[in-house]
Amino acid sequence: MDGVRMGFGAFGAVFGLVALLLVLVALWMMFSAVRDLLRARRLASSGMRAEGRVISSHVHYSGTREDRSSRVVETIEFTTDRGQTVRANPVVSDAGTPRGAVS
Repeated sequence: MDGVRMGFGAFGAVFGLVALLLVLVALWMMFSAVRDLLRARRLASSGMRAEGRVISSHVHYSGTREDRSSRVVETIEFTTDRGQTVRANPVVSDAGTPRGAVS
């Protein structure tokens, strides 16, 4: 009987470690979400609007045949208020959003 109890004890320890790992992952996800929200709010309150133009775009494919996805990768060029020309690839694509619309 002691061997059976040890087996269940080991199972309980593994179960506890898995539960702890899930809690840590959930905490990390919540921390990341709050951090991203604060960054977005800070950008919205202190950032400046700039009009840019798409100077190049292509479709990026990823995944396997069964699980293939695609996304549009754009290179945008704009001029800062100090006259500096900047080229960037946005992290989030809003391809198809009408001009002046907020996505």
